[in-house]
Amino acid sequence: MAAGENLSQLINVVAKQHMLTQMMSKESLLVALEVDKARNLHNLRSNQAFFDRVQQGLRYGDITLSVPGTRRPKILEKLDRVEELWPLFGNAVETSVSAGSVSAERLDTIAEVNLALLEATEDTVRAYREAAARGGLFSMIGIAIDQSGHQRTLTQKMSKEFLLIAYG
Repeated sequence: MAAGENLSQLINVVAKQHMLTQMMSKESLLVALEVDKARNLHNLRSNQAFFDRVQQGLRYGDITLSVPGTRRPKILEKLDRVEELWPLFGNAVETSVSAGSVSAERLDTIAEVNLALLEATEDTVRAYREAAARGGLFSMIGIAIDQSGHQRTLTQKMSKEFLLIAYG
């Protein structure tokens, strides 16, 4: 486990990935509702690529993200679960971006996989948090970053839930 600033960066990146599940769902709904479609399609493409980059970085490392890879079995198990779900979600997003629209079928897929992917990414955040705590590395700054990550996720989730209601 990384120390100090690197640990804070790692927790922040893991929490961002967690938040991106909600953000991409929200953006898909905005595209389906034809709200600022071009911008939301662009954001959807960028967030999909970033989610995938973070997922690979958590496993293998990514110098630009300041994320070390891991060999910790508990963390790898959680990353495996995300990788089981991501293709379903990611392909629905990618197909939507390529088509320039989000069909009802793709929106159903995104909505169905969303909560499982959210839980899987939360389990990944929790595994990193526990590994850091066991190593005595989870400082107050790490706790603050973790909590702000939860707040970002909840904000996106509330927006997504509202848009689900608006979509019908």
